[in-house]
Amino acid sequence: RRGILVQAWSPLGGASLAWPSLGFAASGACEEIGKKRGKTAAQVALRWILQQGATFTTQTKSKAHFVEDLDIFDFELTPS
Repeated sequence: RRGILVQAWSPLGGASLAWPSLGFAASGACEEIGKKRGKTAAQVALRWILQQGATFTTQTKSKAHFVEDLDIFDFELTPS
């Protein structure tokens, strides 16, 4: 509306946080949705951010994680 871009920085936690301690993973909701769609909890969380009209920045040293983070354009989240 006003041309402001919202961006989530390190929405999956970052280097200082352990994966299980993240809120979206601990709730189990993203994991449950991901299992139904053949995606990871992280992919579900990133897709949700995108569908809210925001962007995100993630970082990893693993090529596999980088590819996984970008594999979010072949599904959509819908209200249950």
